[in-house]
Amino acid sequence: MPNSIWALRRQEIATLEPPFRPADLVLPSFRRYCVADAYLIRKPVMTTRGKLLTTGMVLAFFLLLLYNTLSAQKAECNVCVEFHNRRNCATASHSSEEEAAKSAQTTACGPLANGMNESIACGRIPPTSRVCRTR
Repeated sequence: MPNSIWALRRQEIATLEPPFRPADLVLPSFRRYCVADAYLIRKPVMTTRGKLLTTGMVLAFFLLLLYNTLSAQKAECNVCVEFHNRRNCATASHSSEEEAAKSAQTTACGPLANGMNESIACGRIPPTSRVCRTR
């Protein structure tokens, strides 16, 4: 008695007459296989319902990320900084006005400062202009 379904299937294959199709080699429970170049290859199958569910889930995740990112940004500041006779302006948004101004000043100081010491020094000077608004 065969010990597996494959051994039983091999016995059935041995009894097939010569003009048989390679698809006859596939178990009925594995009909999602296709034959290409005499090899059995798993045919990827995704139903329309599966595609719609996957697309919907990805879209919902993207919208959730977008909402959480934008809803936390309650203040927006435009800060201009003058450092070593050079001037730069930057805009940043954050949950509070103080954090938005600090982030904008750090961003504005980026192109003006060379190295960590100058970045710290630029971050400590008062900005030449600061315009903030809340959302």
